[in-house]
Amino acid sequence: MIDSLVSVVIPCFRQGDTLERAVRSVLRQAYLHEIIIVDDCSTDSTRGVAEALCELDPRIAVFSTPENRGPAGARNFGAMFATGHYLAFLDADDEYLDDFLKMTVKVLEGREDMRAIKSGIEYVDEMGIPLFKPGDPRLDALNFSSSSNIVIVTEAFLKLGGFPEYREFRAEHGGEDVAFNKAVARFLEPLGRIDEAGYRCWNRSGSHLDRFIQNTVVDGEKFSFVSLTEAQNPGGSLDQAIDRFLAEVEPRFEDEAKRRKAASSTAVVDGG
Repeated sequence: MIDSLVSVVIPCFRQGDTLERAVRSVLRQAYLHEIIIVDDCSTDSTRGVAEALCELDPRIAVFSTPENRGPAGARNFGAMFATGHYLAFLDADDEYLDDFLKMTVKVLEGREDMRAIKSGIEYVDEMGIPLFKPGDPRLDALNFSSSSNIVIVTEAFLKLGGFPEYREFRAEHGGEDVAFNKAVARFLEPLGRIDEAGYRCWNRSGSHLDRFIQNTVVDGEKFSFVSLTEAQNPGGSLDQAIDRFLAEVEPRFEDEAKRRKAASSTAVVDGG
């Protein structure tokens, strides 16, 4: 079915050594429409590797940003060229597990009211050894904040405005993924969820994941941070940027909110 095909955007900045693994994991997927590799002004072998990968399959294309835009900007840039009904985003140093697109798209195809769905994530170290034990309270936070385990209707992604490209999110701690996922959860409800892992995240020294692990302590069913920067503190610049993004998105969904409220009122009256 044409409506069940997915455009996968892979932003890539100096990740020529892992890009092929990422691309091959996508080529194994059902429901694949196209792979859009975005070279975000890399200075290594990324562009050459990407162009060579285009020879593997006609569904692969590579584009380059005119200037370095960071993960959010590179994803948005790639999404401009997407022609699939659904969009998904894969980091160039990670990979999809078998059937990721199949299990997520099947749920979306069966739910007309659902426009986005997220799967579980398998986190491993550089040797492929799992980083977390089952039930680790950090997993829910990590899975929610990731944007690489999501499949979303392209039209809905565009209505959200894509990922926020604020300067606050270009700093060390990022934050654009959290802002985007909060917008998805708020404005595209119901947000689907599959607990089964469909995505493998490879940790590396100095990554956002690595810093998160080093800066958290688990205590039973909860976890806490060892320390927070001024930007990370509640009400800090990151929280302010996230709130600003949500406020910018909200007017685009006012009509939907009114329709839901009207439908709810009608249901109450009819049920009475």
